[in-house]
Amino acid sequence: MEPDEPAVRIDGLRHRFKETVAVDGLDLVVHQAEIFGLLGPNGAGKTTTIRVLTTLLPPQTGTVEVFGLDVRRRRMAVRRLIGYVPQALSADPALSGRENVALFARLFDVPRAQRRDRTAEVIDAMGLADAADRPAGTYSGGMVRRLELAQALVSAPRLLVLDEPTIGLDPVARAGVWERIHETRARTGMTVLVTTHYMEEAAANCDRVALMHRGRIRALDTPAALVASLEGRPRTWTTCSVSTPATTSTGEGSKMSVSLAAPVEPVRLLASRTFALCLVELQKLRRDRTEVVTRAIQPALWLIIFGQTFTRLRVVPTGDVPYLDFLAPGILAQSALFVSIFYGIHIIWERDAGVLAKLMVTPTPRAALVTGKAFAASVRALTQALVVVVLAALLGVSFDLNPLHLLGVAGVLVLGSAFFCCLSITLAGLVLKRDRMMGIGQAIIMPLFFASNALYPVTVMPGWLQVLNHVNPLSYEVEALRGLLIGTHARLLLDYGVLVGSAAVAIVVASAILGRLTR
Repeated sequence: MEPDEPAVRIDGLRHRFKETVAVDGLDLVVHQAEIFGLLGPNGAGKTTTIRVLTTLLPPQTGTVEVFGLDVRRRRMAVRRLIGYVPQALSADPALSGRENVALFARLFDVPRAQRRDRTAEVIDAMGLADAADRPAGTYSGGMVRRLELAQALVSAPRLLVLDEPTIGLDPVARAGVWERIHETRARTGMTVLVTTHYMEEAAANCDRVALMHRGRIRALDTPAALVASLEGRPRTWTTCSVSTPATTSTGEGSKMSVSLAAPVEPVRLLASRTFALCLVELQKLRRDRTEVVTRAIQPALWLIIFGQTFTRLRVVPTGDVPYLDFLAPGILAQSALFVSIFYGIHIIWERDAGVLAKLMVTPTPRAALVTGKAFAASVRALTQALVVVVLAALLGVSFDLNPLHLLGVAGVLVLGSAFFCCLSITLAGLVLKRDRMMGIGQAIIMPLFFASNALYPVTVMPGWLQVLNHVNPLSYEVEALRGLLIGTHARLLLDYGVLVGSAAVAIVVASAILGRLTR
């Protein structure tokens, strides 16, 4: 990339949603090291432009480049250059401020030796050092916005993209956010692209401002010149273009050089993303264990009431195996299923809160992000399974505690949880709404559970139910758990093969549909 390469170049960008034209032939250049404001009312096309620029939406027509890199062909490289703050206050409230920032340091592959210091540095720069170890859910709106700036800056981006960064903040918090932006820009020389509908904010903080209306740039100049040119006349601006700008710019771009981070090997990238997202789940569980306790109630009722009652009645033929022992692995699988199948609701919450968009702007392939989410769900499932195993042992269930078998049990639960989590993400990408997802989750869980061998042997099922059992991944999960925990007959190679294949297919499908959640 050349030193005088524009930070952003947009040529002829058009984007529409069905019949609505959001961006209509947009031409724009943002110079290096300037603060550029994109000003316009709601519906002007600002956010759509930002979403294309940050690779959340593919360009339908035209070209968009970031430091000379085409956002369509070089998505991962573009993401490494960008720090992004969306409109919504999107820090994870269940994590501390430090944990929120550290997550993005990992997702941007900040070297481990620098990660702790870099995290502390940006937290201190945003004035959050005293609150860094408090849950972000206890922060004020202004503090959350500064925390999001710290998340965006921890990777030392060349371009900071801010979509309505001060919307909803009081004047004091708004001034504090801009103070931090100016300090960081002065220290690093980075380029800032900000959208806003506050004219006074753009005039006070931007080097140049473009007025956007109905998907087009209607005027572009320095704030003072732009205000002067508009005073006393109606706003009937003509469209500007890169080749014939409305006025002169502020001057030449910065000579700051831009270098891309070294690409990360695919296997190591997948492992690092999975570890980062699993660590987040462990941090949440450490801070709030109530979910583990509440989710243990249902399996406890199954084991205590259903298991002990049917053991005494002897109505389910389980051979020499007591029914409670036969039931326990099925309830173990059911517990993991319940945790995983509702993960789609959490994904929709992340979408609504802006968290998912920020994750998808990191240099993380969709498949790696979905895999990380799937294994993060399995962390909760394993925690839940440990509670069920302890409870079953207290009720007198005799488990095989061979360490290799227990390791196999963990593997089965991880694979099963990954499959059902990805199934849930896929459904979330189709239905898009939490209330719909809740209803579909409820509709899926019980048929999956009752059409498996969790409660009764396959031999007592009617023929049509046996057919469903054979195509139900939960049945293979239960069979493997029984074989490993209580020593019943199991086709472990087949069971593992089905679970691995199901998880792999589910990851591919969920990765393909994940983008629907951010469009």
